[in-house]
Amino acid sequence: MNDQSPDLDLSTSADATRGPISRRTVLAGTAFAVPAIALTASAPAFAASGLTLAFNQSSYSGQGCSTITGAKVSVTNGGTPKAGVDVTVSLSNGYTFSSGGTTSTGVSSSDGYVTLPGINVPGKGGSGTATATSSGSSAVSAALSGTTSESFAWLEGVAPTPTVGVPSGSTLAWGAVFLTPDGRLLDGASGNLIVSNVDSVGQYALGPDGNSFVPLKMRDGSFAWLEGVAPTPTVGVPSGSTLAWGAVFLTPDGRLLDGRNGNLIVSNVDSVGQYALGYDGNSFVPLKMRDGSFAWLEGVAPTPTVGVPSGSTLAWGAVFLTPDGRLLDGASGNLIVSNVDSVGQYALGPDGNSFVPLKMRDGSFAWLEGVAPTPTVGVPSGSTLAWGAVFLTPDGRLLDGRNGNLIVSNVDSVGQYALGYDGNSFVPLKMRARC
Repeated sequence: MNDQSPDLDLSTSADATRGPISRRTVLAGTAFAVPAIALTASAPAFAASGLTLAFNQSSYSGQGCSTITGAKVSVTNGGTPKAGVDVTVSLSNGYTFSSGGTTSTGVSSSDGYVTLPGINVPGKGGSGTATATSSGSSAVSAALSGTTSESFAWLEGVAPTPTVGVPSGSTLAWGAVFLTPDGRLLDGASGNLIVSNVDSVGQYALGPDGNSFVPLKMRDGSFAWLEGVAPTPTVGVPSGSTLAWGAVFLTPDGRLLDGRNGNLIVSNVDSVGQYALGYDGNSFVPLKMRDGSFAWLEGVAPTPTVGVPSGSTLAWGAVFLTPDGRLLDGASGNLIVSNVDSVGQYALGPDGNSFVPLKMRDGSFAWLEGVAPTPTVGVPSGSTLAWGAVFLTPDGRLLDGRNGNLIVSNVDSVGQYALGYDGNSFVPLKMRARC
């Protein structure tokens, strides 16, 4: 864990390793231009010389939770190493010394160097600064940088489990699935490879028949759909299409296509919202059309909405959020709840009940079961919407908004909720680094 290679492309401080121009050199270059009598009135030869500090490198880097070693500060006077000088170095942005604290004071040795204790890189990585000061000298700085020490987990119900074989830099896909930086979709529960050469992943969809589907864009620009863990190339999906849900793709000219057979579902589509499988086994998706109108899709049958005004946003299923904060049932135009600011991930629970987390316009939170909104318990200001009735607090706690119960701590971000064919629910998590 002592990686000091430069993993981040961060800006560094100016090169502080070059010593100052010697006073002797300056005098040598000017002696013949100054009358000799003027020298007799000048100050003593070294009166203008001062201490100069310099780090032995302009920047230092390491992986999160590792320790940077070998950092030094040189002390010179007129280019000559100076011993016995107190130098204090301060660190910023979570970087600390292995000796404890964010400051360290040392005395320069006979070679003019102060060797610093190890510098601990925070788990989150990021950029910082080391600043050296000493009486009679100007402060100098060196850049600090670190890569994040990442870990992942998957949540089955409310039981989190660390992943197997998921490398740092991976992204959250759905359920217990993760996409690695080199394009591998991995089952985080086992580390098993699902498919290689994946560029991006669309919305997970559990169909009415219990089969699960996910649309994929491959690294070569082609598309595929994944049923369970068996990927299949699409039929008739053109280059430049976007991933919609399940095995469905949106073409550049606004056609929603079934990637399994190339069949047209609906034309003139501008964008697609959250797929929702209802308790009755019917699936719904909200659509914005290219003419600015809205529709909702049940199975493959699109229907224009009732009462959804221009400027609304797509929520889930047949539900739309109006510009004035009303959640409307697009099938009937009925009001579900007012004063809504934003909507999180729809989740159909194993018991057949559906839940959606809401942020209200006054900054409070609620969860929606069916069409009955309820204020949350214990969810603090600044939290983000996760899924169902679950919220992520600013300090990394996943809370059940129905009762305020803690699900898991030290969570950085949350991926797509997935209800499996067996009735179990799964969510991929990125955890906060803890050193």
